[in-house]
Amino acid sequence: TSTPTLPSQWEKPDVALRNDGYYLGIVGGNVLPLDGAVRWKQPPPASGMASAPMQFEKGYLAGVLLGRDFGFIRVEGEHNVIHYDQKNDSGSASVHPVLFRCIFEKEIGTRVDLRAGIGAGISLAQLNYDGKVFGGVSFCYDFLLGTGIRLNEALALNLDYRYFLTA
Repeated sequence: TSTPTLPSQWEKPDVALRNDGYYLGIVGGNVLPLDGAVRWKQPPPASGMASAPMQFEKGYLAGVLLGRDFGFIRVEGEHNVIHYDQKNDSGSASVHPVLFRCIFEKEIGTRVDLRAGIGAGISLAQLNYDGKVFGGVSFCYDFLLGTGIRLNEALALNLDYRYFLTA
């Protein structure tokens, strides 16, 4: 009979281990914006406020994040660029949020996690409508639900749905 040998300290494990600690990530995705409106004060001799509804097409999100994984909870900071155009090509929206987020994770397998989180921060938004530019800094927040798949000790893929809101 042969005696099984113990694995060497240099061999990689058969399953991806959770790598607690700091991490850097790249964010990308599709944006499905809600319709909105812009309001502005009319110059003299007219008085009062004018407004215009805006209906948007799908857009994109790109960004970078830095975080810390504590095992079942993550804390991260993220900066994104969100851009989408108006349906009739008369305008566009560009949002630059900086969010700080807390994510709770539950392992459901050797490589898969369920994720839920909440974030808050500030955003710089700019709407371009019919030659006019509207914008400013405001509070923003988001909620996320998703799943994470650990590909190896140093790489994971997170598929999340996020609900983001800003003024």
